[in-house]
Amino acid sequence: MKDLYLFSILGENLNANDNFYIVNCCRNSYSKENFKLNRTRTDWSFCIVTHGELVLPLTNEHIEKNNIYIFPPNVYQKVFYKTNSLTYWLHLKGTEVDKIMNEINVPLGCACPIHNNNATNILDDIITEYLSFGEYYEEMACLLARKFLYNIPREINAENTGTAEMLKKIAQKLYFNPKLSNEECAKLCFMTTENFIRIFKAHYHVTPHKFKQQLILSRAKELLIKTDYSINQIAIILGFEKNPLYFSNYFHSLTGYYPLQYRKDNTILAPVSKTQFEPPICVSTDKNLDV
Repeated sequence: MKDLYLFSILGENLNANDNFYIVNCCRNSYSKENFKLNRTRTDWSFCIVTHGELVLPLTNEHIEKNNIYIFPPNVYQKVFYKTNSLTYWLHLKGTEVDKIMNEINVPLGCACPIHNNNATNILDDIITEYLSFGEYYEEMACLLARKFLYNIPREINAENTGTAEMLKKIAQKLYFNPKLSNEECAKLCFMTTENFIRIFKAHYHVTPHKFKQQLILSRAKELLIKTDYSINQIAIILGFEKNPLYFSNYFHSLTGYYPLQYRKDNTILAPVSKTQFEPPICVSTDKNLDV
């Protein structure tokens, strides 16, 4: 399958001033290992993987085959393409696009499984319209793009959003941002907040609040023992950037130790370099963590 672009990267449709317009639409493949993409765009970017997978190193998330990932405007996009990956990209801009995205309320910043053929067929039709230069081809392409947007909620496999795989992705996001609210997590899962809490508790046997509490404590201990980060730095990493002092009191309330005291009593002989650690696979059920 040959690569196809409506516009080159340098010649994207950036001068349009309509409320809804296509900045670019493309289908491309990458045969080289770990092709890197680093950019910040001002439009909505929709990526569908049809073969192979993409890696988002900032969050250690993998966009696998038959998944869609949506980048909102002005978000830094750092992507690694695995060998022989095949993807579709659609870039849209305009006030009507913003309105539709707010209306359909689909998950952002989270890979979601879709019925691949339906979505990619619409994108193929958009490309075909532009290449045909037929009568009203631009209007037809924009109609197809609107269809693509309204089709996203239908394409997302709602039955899988409450499965272990989706919850695992939420757990990973919480690892890097323990202060993520239940409302934000529910939106990423395409659920109501009440359903998210119920399904999360059924899967992990703890509430999201308890899970985050255990996660913060586990990461705090690891960072205190295995790195030379300052207490303020650790507080910021764990989401206490507005009040680092509160982190010390929070840690003390759960462990009986203040962070510096815990580090002094437990520091290993050879601290590892400052780095991000893999999220824990299991959740502790230690009743002593209850507060």
